[in-house]
Amino acid sequence: MKDVASAIFNLCIFHENKARAVRDDAIRVILKKIMDDVHVDELLAILAMLSTHQRVVEEMGELGVFPCLLRIIRESNCEQNKKNCIAILHTVCLNDRTKWKVLKEEEVTYGTISKLAQDGTSRTKRKANIILERLRRAINITHTA
Repeated sequence: MKDVASAIFNLCIFHENKARAVRDDAIRVILKKIMDDVHVDELLAILAMLSTHQRVVEEMGELGVFPCLLRIIRESNCEQNKKNCIAILHTVCLNDRTKWKVLKEEEVTYGTISKLAQDGTSRTKRKANIILERLRRAINITHTA
């Protein structure tokens, strides 16, 4: 499985192959494996790389990736996994505003993103702070509307 993950990663470096991964249902398979705790490290790296493609972002949103990524952030001791999860969340949130409610609930219940903004690597902190700032703005817009 690690060899397969490595091959997929190398193939998906090229933008054309990212679209092919979506078309061939790779996102659904990768998410299923991650949710089943199979080769999470390798598959999160692939998902983070793939998340730069708009159709991948849409599909992740449709497949409900948020609860899984937030759980990994809360439970994992692996900084790389947290970095990949926050990178994916950052990309999805910037492209799909309907996901802000899920993040708001997560933040109120667990403070997951705030904890990353305090304790993560510099890159993780930066992305977490961007999400928190956008979340604050989204909440203010909702309250003033």
